[in-house]
Amino acid sequence: MWFFYIHPLLQIVALLFGSYAVFLGLKRFLNVFFQFGSNFNWKHHVIAGQLALEDWLAGMILGTVVARVEWGGWFITGLHAKIAMVLLPMICFGLVSGLYMNLKPCRRKVLPLAHGFNNICIIVLVLVQIVVGTGVFKEFVLGL
Repeated sequence: MWFFYIHPLLQIVALLFGSYAVFLGLKRFLNVFFQFGSNFNWKHHVIAGQLALEDWLAGMILGTVVARVEWGGWFITGLHAKIAMVLLPMICFGLVSGLYMNLKPCRRKVLPLAHGFNNICIIVLVLVQIVVGTGVFKEFVLGL
């Protein structure tokens, strides 16, 4: 039964890393567009963002495998699974766009805005996932 707790823990750790990455990204946004703010810690932003996105992806895969193996079905968690499918391309875009900007640094405005907006939307959907996932956990794991 212990493995049922890995998925939510992974996702919460990812939320912490993702929130830190968004915080750093917002500082950069304010600095670039409003000349307000301080230095942008690019390295920390990249590391935290990459860890968060990869962690969410791993947690999504683990959650899908556990649902299939333990409960014998795909998408049986309803809204939780549907939101995960919305998150999947967003996570991929966040990873690919972040990797591209990290490997080919230059002055940009549109891609960083799209990257940041996408990743803020991910944070919002992850917060929704926590609420929905709590219900899934209660029903499927605790039997309540």
